Amino acid sequence: MWIGFVVIVIIAPVLFFVIRGKKQKNINMSYTSDLGEFKAKGNLDAFTIKKDGRFEFLVKDGVIVACKDKERHQDYIYYGGEQQHV
Repeated sequence: MWIGFVVIVIIAPVLFFVIRGKKQKNINMSYTSDLGEFKAKGNLDAFTIKKDGRFEFLVKDGVIVACKDKERHQDYIYYGGEQQHV
């Protein structure tokens, strides 16, 4: 399970810089690996990454700012106590 979180932390900035380099405004990507299925959707400034339909991560300016485990919580848990809406 921790491996999945580590992969997310690595994938988010990579997705941000790859998409930023292409100068696209919208993000709509998916990636499948042995660790699961990842989907990123949003725009360059703010997007979400979903893992296997269970975990959701909010990314703002290339940094993961919140996460949600859909099986346990309805709301996002924000890192550092900030509740920035994406």
